[in-house]
Amino acid sequence: VHFIVAACENMISGTGMRPGDIVTASNGKTIE
Repeated sequence: VHFIVAACENMISGTGMRPGDIVTASNGKTIE
């Protein structure tokens, strides 16, 4: 049995943000 899965992540760049990423603001607060 053989099968092919074309699975990839379509991001604009390697530093792009995804839903659920946590960002730390300059004042120390974290934003999800």
